[in-house]
This record gives sequence, C-alpha cells and structure tokens, in this order.
Amino acid sequence: AFIGDSIWLFLVFVSLIEADLLPPLFFNGLGIICGGYIIFLAYKIYQSAKNENKIRAFKRPFVDGLLLGILHPKSYPAFLAIFSAMTFEYLQEVTWKDVPSIFLCGLLGFIGSYLTVLFFAGIPIVKNFYQNNIEKLSYLFAIIFTYFGLSLIWSVLT
Repeated sequence: AFIGDSIWLFLVFVSLIEADLLPPLFFNGLGIICGGYIIFLAYKIYQSAKNENKIRAFKRPFVDGLLLGILHPKSYPAFLAIFSAMTFEYLQEVTWKDVPSIFLCGLLGFIGSYLTVLFFAGIPIVKNFYQNNIEKLSYLFAIIFTYFGLSLIWSVLT
C-alpha cells in the first residue's frame, strides 16, 4: 500500500511543481475514473456482504496491498487536497529539492497511520464488534463508497 501511495504522492509533486505539464482534462478524466472505481468498490463490498459473513484473509498480501495502494482512487485527491491546502501560501517556493523532505514526512505519516489502524483493529472489543456486525457494516461502507464516488464524479462534471 505504501508503494502505491508513494506513486500517488509523486503525481502530486508533479502536478504542484510542474502544473503546466498536465492539462486540466487529465485531472478531470482521473476524477471520473476514480469516482467510477469507488462505485465499483462499493458494489464489491455489497456483493461480499451478501456472500460472506466472516473476515476474508488476503491470499497475496503484498500484491493486494500494492494494487490497493496504486488503484485506490482516494489517494490522489486526498494527497493533492491536503498537501496543497497545507502549503498553499508556499506553493510558489516548492521545488524538486523539497521532495525528499516532504516525502519523508509522508512516510512518517503513513507509518503512524497504519500503526494506529493496526492498534485499534487488534483491540478485542473492536475486532469482535466488526466480526459480529460485518454484514451491516459492509452495507454501510457500500453506501458511503457509493456516495463518495458519485460526489467525485459530480464535482468533476459541474
């Protein structure tokens, strides 16, 4: 997942530092593709809720994590929105020399966020609640994903 997120982070740098290299149509197309992929994920979550009532183990964790990191459409808009919001007043000063230090901060944030998720997911009450309510939670996640996918497509088209 980190490798995939790193690829998206690199795209953020390209788009912020060399914004004129990528036309607006590229970002609009990316937004529509990402929105469609989020809706596809919602459908997959819905289907799995109908068919399974237990947590499914990944058969290929490295490959699945890499694909999720690269294909997960929220990564690019989230990185772009957060990074540009935090550095808006400094964007004119950001150069390729700044990439390693910003990337290091991203790496530390990535590690911190995953450790936090692993910590909370390992707490017995959280794990039991999830396992006992996986079907209902899956339907809820499918609705949320559908909303975000439609919202992203709507924002691109309007």
